[in-house]
Amino acid sequence: MKRKVVILITLILLMLSACSDVETKKEIAVDDVNTEIEENLGYDIEKALGKIIGTPSASSNPSDYIKDNQEEFDYIVGQGTKALNYMMNKFSTSNSDGLIEYVMALACIEILGDIDPVKEWDTGRDWYNSYRNL
Repeated sequence: MKRKVVILITLILLMLSACSDVETKKEIAVDDVNTEIEENLGYDIEKALGKIIGTPSASSNPSDYIKDNQEEFDYIVGQGTKALNYMMNKFSTSNSDGLIEYVMALACIEILGDIDPVKEWDTGRDWYNSYRNL
């Protein structure tokens, strides 16, 4: 009788450990999918930013670059906080302060809406530094 109980308990424990292994594999698979989605989003944002700044404008005003590529800008803004996080990370890993940073700042401001605390800035880097320091 004791032997049957020990065998039964052992079998139950084996089944439970097999189930937890399946859950761990599912978690790893979900993490892999999330990483791939983030990488694809980063690629898509970079592609949109590249098109915005790569299309010559008759004006040197960064807003005109956006107007000429409104669909790409709207795509970036439409990604919401995911795009905001991506661009904040991009700002944090670079010291550049050109057209792309200005466009990113405008996109971040659009995403943040009324909660953007930075009211005065001259360049994209200026906006980012002000935002980061608040």
